[in-house]
Amino acid sequence: MKDEGQTGASAGSRGAAGDLPGTEGRDELVEALMLLGRLLLASGDAVSDINLRLRSIATVWGAPEAQFIVLPNLMMASFDPNRPAHIMSRDLASEHLRLDQVIRVMHLARVAERGELQPSEAIRRLREVERSKQERSMLPEVIGTVIMTFGMALLFRPDDASIPLYLGLGTLVGLMLALARKLPGLSAVMPVVVAFVASMIAFSVTGDRYDSAPIEALIPALTVLLPGALLTMSAVDLASGEVVSGSSRFLEGMLQLALLAFGIFAAASLMGVQPSADQAHGSGFTAWAPWVGVPVFAVGISLRESAPRSILPWLLLVLFVAHAAQIAGDAMFGPILSGFTATLVVVPLVQYLERFESTPPAFALFLPAFLMLVPGSLGLLGVSELATIEPTNGGIGGIVSALSAILSIALGLLVGTKVTQVVRPARQARKRLAQTLRLPPGRP
Repeated sequence: MKDEGQTGASAGSRGAAGDLPGTEGRDELVEALMLLGRLLLASGDAVSDINLRLRSIATVWGAPEAQFIVLPNLMMASFDPNRPAHIMSRDLASEHLRLDQVIRVMHLARVAERGELQPSEAIRRLREVERSKQERSMLPEVIGTVIMTFGMALLFRPDDASIPLYLGLGTLVGLMLALARKLPGLSAVMPVVVAFVASMIAFSVTGDRYDSAPIEALIPALTVLLPGALLTMSAVDLASGEVVSGSSRFLEGMLQLALLAFGIFAAASLMGVQPSADQAHGSGFTAWAPWVGVPVFAVGISLRESAPRSILPWLLLVLFVAHAAQIAGDAMFGPILSGFTATLVVVPLVQYLERFESTPPAFALFLPAFLMLVPGSLGLLGVSELATIEPTNGGIGGIVSALSAILSIALGLLVGTKVTQVVRPARQARKRLAQTLRLPPGRP
């Protein structure tokens, strides 16, 4: 189905696109597409969607024969079968786009697809996005991480006595991650280091109040490190036939979960405690707490990711809908399929909202929803159950449940996307038919 859509799009626009531009124009076109592909990869979008978007833009810019091979850390592009292909690589450890940069890149791609942006202007604006990576203070990232941690804690209806611990861990994690971004070489080991230090503090504080150390105390602060979106996009890539990209992203996400679990296990072994996935809700937080946690989480992630203020109302709408759909899915189908229900509702919503010029791109609203649905936290709990002092079969069951939850979210994303792809052409065809068969005035 994907190949048919690509072929049809290329064939339908080949006559209007014209031939490739001259040497200077071709160089600009190649540079713009390769740079755009690099930043789209850094945004974390599915490689199948990146491929479709690049081919669409290349057709608009006069290169309908362009072919792309997109991998998580490599992209190859061919614009002429008689010329060598162009190759672009990216450093996975040092590149990460904030939400404001994701919005700008997706907006540029959307404008370019409409033919309203030329390659030379696209290069200039994409270079501005690259330069903006360094133009940021540590303070918003740290404060945003603290607020985001508190919002996630409210979603879990925490033990009210643990609130100071959540805030302290959020501050610690925010500082460590902000300092690590100044030294890109530390990015690979940061999950295990952050998990170890946070676990040492959490277990030392909670050890006197519980028979075992609850891992739940760590989840809100470690949310920013959980690869929920990465694992979900890996499942989307695999389902779209992108086996190499999907497999590599899946292994990367599982490795990050394993590093987090190892940090917890090392701290537990050193402290002589046994990690536990048991929950401990406090009497001070009742059913209203998660609904307060949603806007708190939205404010925190907006501040941490330097999102523009205009995105906050749309982000609140999407997060509230996602939370309500997840609760409804949990009540009807159980926790495993709650992620499927939430994503199945959210995907058409953000696709519909993207139709309006004032709304952010759909993918920019996906990312916070992924974090709030916390598929990665389920995986962390499952992997951490294997790190208990006396492992049981429950650890294997935890991993299976976690992977099932992640796959359910990916399935919801796929089904929701296919639904919008079917409904949108049908709506456009009906509109064209109504314009063609316009009835005379006064007729019903």
